[in-house]
Amino acid sequence: MKKLIATILAIVMCLSLVACGGPSGEQSQEPNQSSGQEGGETIKIGVLYPLSGSTATAGNSALWAVEWITDYINNELGGIQSMDGAKIELVVGDSKGDSQVGLTEFERMVNVENVSVMFGFYNTAVTNTLSQYCIANQVPAIATNAVGDEAFSQPNDYVFHANGCNATNTLFSNQRTEWMREVIQPMKKFAYVYDSADYGRESYETALANMEENGYEEIVGIPIEAGSADFSSQILQLKNDPEIEWVQPSMNMSDAILFVRQMKEYDVALPIFGNGGGFLQADFIEQAGDAADYVFSTSMWFPSMWETAWDTDFAQTVMDAYYEEFGYDFDESASCAWLGFWCVWDALERAGSADREAIAQAMAETDISGEHYATLLSGSKTVKFEDREGAAGVMVYNQNFDTPVPWACIRDGEYRVVWPEELASQEYEFTWPIPSWDER
Repeated sequence: MKKLIATILAIVMCLSLVACGGPSGEQSQEPNQSSGQEGGETIKIGVLYPLSGSTATAGNSALWAVEWITDYINNELGGIQSMDGAKIELVVGDSKGDSQVGLTEFERMVNVENVSVMFGFYNTAVTNTLSQYCIANQVPAIATNAVGDEAFSQPNDYVFHANGCNATNTLFSNQRTEWMREVIQPMKKFAYVYDSADYGRESYETALANMEENGYEEIVGIPIEAGSADFSSQILQLKNDPEIEWVQPSMNMSDAILFVRQMKEYDVALPIFGNGGGFLQADFIEQAGDAADYVFSTSMWFPSMWETAWDTDFAQTVMDAYYEEFGYDFDESASCAWLGFWCVWDALERAGSADREAIAQAMAETDISGEHYATLLSGSKTVKFEDREGAAGVMVYNQNFDTPVPWACIRDGEYRVVWPEELASQEYEFTWPIPSWDER
């Protein structure tokens, strides 16, 4: 009932937005046109990321990739060729990781700036909200990073996702579980420590739905509040339950840093298998210090994976530029933005128009494979947006199902890929069990 009421309210708000001058309302203007078409010489793309707040590190990393690609398209590729060299103009906004702030920025971009495409979002909660507004206002969008299924559970022609949600990622997680049983040991009980907001909660619910299929007898759910100053009660709960064999935390970076530090402080040496999030951001290792050693994390991108790129000289150029800017290696947030924004470029070239409907149709027809900019610095080697059933029978729409989620172990200040074998770091020999804190 709550979801139904929320959906009705969202629709009412969306209609109100349109009536106030949105793209479908009588007062709205046409999206900014490209050169060769009446109305201007640029095509506007709204880029919305958390550029401040707890997920700002990820948001700024993703924005860097978008800005680098835009500069390359405008200055090296000569703009959008199918639109007589129209240049891309970015309209950038900061959601602060907050849905209401994100909505305000969405209204500015769509109603005032008249963007042709929306891009980014990042946070699951922000994406859940803005996906409804994109659909209601018929604005094509590619969302990146957000993994919650809710934003992608509605059939539609406008919201696309290049890097995988819980329902798609869990398909790879199930394969990884089989590897764990062969290489590590059979495990029956583990704890899921999760941010009680949308991202962590949905991840935990997905784990529960797949528990029996993966052979687990019990998953202990331990919620946390994002931004907490102390996790001692949750960690003592782990320490006082001798049957828990490992822990899977799902949280943002500041919480992830505090969590591993306190795990070491309380001498809780359970294996930590991070569910991406804060554990995969490149400066997590630096800020967590030696508490990060032997921590595992999933990610759709690890630095060693660039070696499989079709043009390693170009890939190295991009990674060097990123390192010069941030002082650490190209990370998952940048990789997801890279994959998604090149998909926008690909759709614009095929649409040959700044018209939103034409772009949405081109996005729906995306079929990328082989040597393509989108696949250069991404684990995905193909991109095709499909409506399919993911893990636990969850139906998701406009998803790219080629979204491998490798697993790495942090050793000596670096992520060392251990699964799948074809992506594993050759110079690192995986060992089990992990040592106690005083032996690391």
